[in-house]
Amino acid sequence: MALPTTTYDTATVLNPSSALTNFTLMVDLSRMTADWWSAVNTTQGRRGRAFKGDGVTELACDWIDFDSVAKTGWLRVKWSGTLASSGTQVLRVYPPNTANSPVGSGSALGSDNAYTAEWESYYPCRTDLANRTSTGGDMITSGTTGAALHEAIGPTGGAYSISGDYYAAEFKGASYYDGDTELTFMGWTIFDSPGVGSHIFGIPTGADLDAGRTFYIRNSGTTNIALRFDVAGTEIGDTAFGAQVFDTWVHYAGRMNASTVSIFYNGVIDPTPTTNTLGAASLLDYNQIGGNNTMNGSRAEFQVWRGSVPDEWIAHEYDQTNDQDAFWGTWANTAGGSVTTTSRSRDRSRTR
Repeated sequence: MALPTTTYDTATVLNPSSALTNFTLMVDLSRMTADWWSAVNTTQGRRGRAFKGDGVTELACDWIDFDSVAKTGWLRVKWSGTLASSGTQVLRVYPPNTANSPVGSGSALGSDNAYTAEWESYYPCRTDLANRTSTGGDMITSGTTGAALHEAIGPTGGAYSISGDYYAAEFKGASYYDGDTELTFMGWTIFDSPGVGSHIFGIPTGADLDAGRTFYIRNSGTTNIALRFDVAGTEIGDTAFGAQVFDTWVHYAGRMNASTVSIFYNGVIDPTPTTNTLGAASLLDYNQIGGNNTMNGSRAEFQVWRGSVPDEWIAHEYDQTNDQDAFWGTWANTAGGSVTTTSRSRDRSRTR
């Protein structure tokens, strides 16, 4: 498509520790400049555009919860090709404007293509429980207590509050993940109180995350968070290398491949993963948050992948959803022409 004629904002992408292919960036639209928002004259986010800094390479976009009145929303945009670990890489974002045609979800630059083919499901858990990827299907709530969507309390805006014997799930189909030797899931959670319940999120068979044939993260006792892979009553696990955290948002990820299962805590992998002695996933057919004995608290940004997501991808996803200021710096506005920026590298020293 031709470049829009409106103003646009630019920022330099934080470099990952190692190069990533087709990484999906996350942008908090409330941080766009006043001039950018002044050019918005539509409620349709898909009338916006994103390009690499060269102004030539247009990128696939998913405009999430775009609100032209409140001047809020989020943009998922796939950085096509290599996101390098060094050098200057600039993202250019054009505001939604009626001068631009709306982009269909299934088009090459539409929301379906803002995510890689391996990205099975993505639930931001803010204003709804919709799956944003092209696989379709939304989570449905069930259980005996209560739950609610809460806006403006999660790391990326809103979150899904859940407690007791309550869960939200999407049925993917009988034996959907059966035979997969590589699975990854991740998301944010905050616990309302320590040591209450166990289930957090994962990929099970049915609503009972504790009933075997399941791959999920749970509270283990009252001190640790554990990753569990269970097939027909035989289980293996990998316990987090950090204690259970109360009243603080934490990013967890679980990953399985043919050789190991690993848990990640705020983007950092447990240095002692567990050997996968159970092989491929067996009869897993749900994506689920909470469960019949859920850990009280809220969830956000839950993702499921049919693949082994690289360490660096999980770390970069944590970085961008944890701190937009540090990831992007300040957005700059221009009416056209070239943009000069400075390189920003990722701080590879991590604290927990």
